[in-house]
Amino acid sequence: MTENVSKIWHTKLDASLYTTFETLGVIASEQGFNLYLVGGAVRDFFLNLPITDLDFVVEPSEGNNISLSSGPYLANVFAQNFSSEVSSVSKFGTAKIKIKEFDVDVATSRSETYPSPGSLPVVVPNSLYDDLKRRDFTINSMAVSISPSSFGNVFDPFNGLDHLRMKLLHVHHRNSFQDDATRILRGFRYLSRLNFKFSDFTEKIIYNDLDYINEISGDRIKSELIRIFEEVKASEILKLIYDSGLLSLIHPAFVWNESKSKNYKFLQSNNKELKKFVLFALLIRGINTKDAETLKNRINANGLWSDVISDDVSLNSLIPDLMQRSALRSFIYDSLLEINDLNLLSYGSMQNNERICEILCNFDEFKKDAEISFDGSKLIELGVPKGEHVGKILLELKHQRLDGKISNIFDEEKIVKEKLKILGVEPSSSKP
Repeated sequence: MTENVSKIWHTKLDASLYTTFETLGVIASEQGFNLYLVGGAVRDFFLNLPITDLDFVVEPSEGNNISLSSGPYLANVFAQNFSSEVSSVSKFGTAKIKIKEFDVDVATSRSETYPSPGSLPVVVPNSLYDDLKRRDFTINSMAVSISPSSFGNVFDPFNGLDHLRMKLLHVHHRNSFQDDATRILRGFRYLSRLNFKFSDFTEKIIYNDLDYINEISGDRIKSELIRIFEEVKASEILKLIYDSGLLSLIHPAFVWNESKSKNYKFLQSNNKELKKFVLFALLIRGINTKDAETLKNRINANGLWSDVISDDVSLNSLIPDLMQRSALRSFIYDSLLEINDLNLLSYGSMQNNERICEILCNFDEFKKDAEISFDGSKLIELGVPKGEHVGKILLELKHQRLDGKISNIFDEEKIVKEKLKILGVEPSSSKP
């Protein structure tokens, strides 16, 4: 007997969401399609977890044809009915829209084949059964109909509900990770987030197929890392992946040991608005110049990815000098000024030098000690020639503030007058 969740939905789901499901089902039916809620939303409903994103699969009603454009077509119809708009359409037949507070994917039911390990799939329209079979794990391979004639019917051809009850992650077939090794990374995310374990079959082929991660492009690796960084238990997930050997296969500079777990916990407890990307800075901390270049190539590093890698190399070489008791505050200021704050936090979390830890973890506060009363325009008003002399005098004022050689505006004025005298300029009477 087919399980039906319509009554449970009616009592458990927010009334607005339930009504939205009914409305979408009716609209799809009027357009000649059956509509199914699939994937994570179905899984999370059965686990009594909040539903945050909605994924729908479109299948033609009997007698109608389907193409990869069916999903995007229906998404446009939904958008018109909900005063929204389609934000993107992929070549795989998936359209993204916003309906109320939900991010919604509307996709054509399809099957996939992989020309080679790690390649993007070749996609063709197919049945709901085939669409569910192409997914990563059986717990994500369930669907619930929201079409009026079968509203609430559960489709679970791969025993996803049983695996949910047993808290198991199970793949569909032997070559799953060879086809797409990012599924291993996703598996560890689910393992930690849901407190599940791998089935014996799945665990065996994971460790047999770890090397297939080398077939995955750098851009796809970065996308999976971002998803890991966004997880509540990101540190635990990274430790699981590191212990499996997978992180070092992606790149040997990727290290997540117990020490880094503690460092991240320290940062979380001391930073109310800690940026998730600090995890990447921690992950690569201590990277050498050669590995930095190979890592940039491996993950196609750009933007912040590239900056954090480069700044880690720079900061790593500076740390021994910064840790010297004799290091002047002005030297520390100059050394760290251009370093990304994520790298500063990463090294500060090591806590092996209290003074440096305090500076690295609170560098914005440290920089306030370099604030002076003069600026460039005021120096020019006083007679300092435009050009490099302005910057040099401002920097010297900051250095002397940091090193405790001056403490007020009068000290600053004295230094400026001395510099003007050296330059052979008679100071004007302007005051800062």
